[in-house]
Amino acid sequence: MIDYITAALFGGLGGVVRALVGFGKAMKNKKKFNLVYFLLTSFIGIVVGVIVGMMLNYDWRISFVSGYAGTDVLEGLSKMFKDGKAYGLIVK
Repeated sequence: MIDYITAALFGGLGGVVRALVGFGKAMKNKKKFNLVYFLLTSFIGIVVGVIVGMMLNYDWRISFVSGYAGTDVLEGLSKMFKDGKAYGLIVK
C-alpha cells in the first residue's frame, strides 16, 4: 500500500510541477489562469505516476517523471510493449 501512495505522491508532484511550468508560461504570455486545467493536469500526474510506478517497480523517480510527462509516458510505453521493445523494464 505504501508503494501506491509513494507512486501517487511523486506522480502528483510531477503533475503539479508540469502545471506550474504551464502556469508560468501563461502568466508570461498574459493569459488567464485556468484552475480546472491545473487540477486536471495534477490529477492525471497522480494516475500516470501510479500506473507507471506499478509497471516499473515503484521507483519514485520514474513516478515523478511520468507524472510530469503525463499521458505521453503511457503512449510511449504502450508502443514499446506493442513493438516488443520493453524487455528489461519489468522485473518479476
